[in-house]
Amino acid sequence: MLKRFLHLGADYRWLSAPLNGGQDATVKRYKNDMRRAAGVSVAEFEDAWAGRLKTASPRKKLWAALNVRPNDLGVLLLDDGSQEVIE
Repeated sequence: MLKRFLHLGADYRWLSAPLNGGQDATVKRYKNDMRRAAGVSVAEFEDAWAGRLKTASPRKKLWAALNVRPNDLGVLLLDDGSQEVIE
């Protein structure tokens, strides 16, 4: 799900300013901006972008950069790439 949210963010930025350097440049800027906002490494971001990120800490940081707090929604992210419902 994180992968899809990241891709939707890039799509939204491109649709908001389609003539601002082209789609590839817009997506590249979005990825760099999001990675910096989340405070994750390039490798962690690229894994998240591809849907391969398993570690909970960078996943939490990326969700926070997207203004989504999994714990507030009753979801606990686990280090194996899964999540649990918390009550």
